[in-house]
Amino acid sequence: MKHFKEHTFANLLLLIVPLSLAVPNLYVCCLNNISFVEWIAALVLPLGLYALLMAVSRKTSRTSALLFPLMFLGAFQIVVSYLYNNGYPIGVDMFLNVSTTNIMEAHELLSGISISVTFVVVLYLPTFIMSIIGWKRQWEADEKILRLARKIGLAVTALGTAGYIYCAVSLPSYRISSDVFPFNALYDFKEMIVREHRLSSYPETSNDFSYGASSNDKENQLYIAVIGETSRADNWGILGYSRNTNPRLSNYGDSIISFGKVFSESNTTHKSVPMLLNTLSSENFDDEIYRHKSIITAFKEAGFKTYVVSMQKPNGSLIERYMNEADVVYYAGGTDDQPDLDETILPLMDAVIADKGVAKKLIVVHLYGSHYNYSDRYPANYSIFTPDKCAQANYENLRNLRNAYDNTVVYTDHVLSEMISKIKSADYNAALIYTSDHGEDIFDDSRKKFLHASPVPTYWQLHVPFIIFMNPSYRAAHPDYIAGATANRGKMISSSKSYSHTLLQLAGISSRYFNASQSLLDKNFKPSDRLLYLDDLNESMDLMKWGFTDFDKRNLQKVQKSAR
Repeated sequence: MKHFKEHTFANLLLLIVPLSLAVPNLYVCCLNNISFVEWIAALVLPLGLYALLMAVSRKTSRTSALLFPLMFLGAFQIVVSYLYNNGYPIGVDMFLNVSTTNIMEAHELLSGISISVTFVVVLYLPTFIMSIIGWKRQWEADEKILRLARKIGLAVTALGTAGYIYCAVSLPSYRISSDVFPFNALYDFKEMIVREHRLSSYPETSNDFSYGASSNDKENQLYIAVIGETSRADNWGILGYSRNTNPRLSNYGDSIISFGKVFSESNTTHKSVPMLLNTLSSENFDDEIYRHKSIITAFKEAGFKTYVVSMQKPNGSLIERYMNEADVVYYAGGTDDQPDLDETILPLMDAVIADKGVAKKLIVVHLYGSHYNYSDRYPANYSIFTPDKCAQANYENLRNLRNAYDNTVVYTDHVLSEMISKIKSADYNAALIYTSDHGEDIFDDSRKKFLHASPVPTYWQLHVPFIIFMNPSYRAAHPDYIAGATANRGKMISSSKSYSHTLLQLAGISSRYFNASQSLLDKNFKPSDRLLYLDDLNESMDLMKWGFTDFDKRNLQKVQKSAR
């Protein structure tokens, strides 16, 4: 009887494993608007190959256990598809996001999508555990059942192959490496390994780089370059949002110059922040990013002492390598179990500003901003819009999510206002520049998309706020910059292009890499004539021709027609 049960389980694995491994294929096909033949290529071909793999040996328990990487990849694909409500493959950027995400971020995200996480655990974990047990006890399938499984696997694979060949011939861009799971995920994983190797070589490839930067200004100078996290321009009160999410910044009046037509060229932090801190953009990112140093180095070359105060955690990314170019680096993000709030950085900034022995200073600040889980990003007294607590990141909790998100903007308003108050009357020519790395989807339309970093972006993921503050002494010294920035407020702007060049011009730094036509302070600023995006393969894409749907185009047109 015992032998019969073991034999039966080993036989059942021939059916259970291929079907469970094909679940992500089925899910992706359901989410994508594809033809019947594409269904055959994307679902039937992998199913047949899974069946053949399982029928290689009578030791099906061992085979099943060894296929755990495919189970893990399948679970990952299901969660990603659930998260973004689309059938895009996992993607290079998603793999890199995982490799640079800390434990606290992962816990916050997974706890918000526990439905999909629970589903994949139930789908794969029991089979994997029983496979390990069967491998240890040497359970084997019946030879007759095994032969039948091989015949069925060959037939299914043949049908799937025919479907794929038809698609490859009739659809010009159809490729197994981009359109069929798990081949697309494996291809993207390989690309991730290549990028990680290039990153590991960054110290050598950038070693001889120099901005050739200099500055003739002798007066005391202080510049604060703030990079926000996941903040969308559409939720900023000073940029036209119906809610007063900027109660303090709005009180500064004309002292703050705000820009409402600003778009990032990436919806992922690990690519958008390097572009902000570099004179590169999506158009030359892949060719040059591992050769260039950040503009922190330009400031050092020009005689500035440089500081980094970051709420983000060190994660081995290019961002960390950029930050480590500074003379002094503070990481103030708390622990994995108890993340700190953004105002934690304020006392650290006080110490930097108070150091009278340094005449020229740059402080780069990287906030945690509006990163999900939103309700953890601000203290209780900033719970302005309620209800704002939500256990699950789903459409049913939209009101709570929106309220919590708006509260994060109110809190960012507070943190930025505190920074401004510190330099408003400082004994320096001082200025602050702020933008966010990217935006966020919050179930904004019938697509019901959430979060950011999807392989194809939306309008909401790229439209970001951008502000400049100059203290009275700076304004008196540079009226031409005020006039230039004011004149450029209503123009279309790429934050990825303009942030670094604006910062260099603020500080009076000359460099062979400085481009005045990309500085928001310059009267000859050249607006962005195309909305560009750095895609998953690091190619610069025109979003009006690739990626943007009618939803996104309509929202973009509203911004283009607005007063600012």
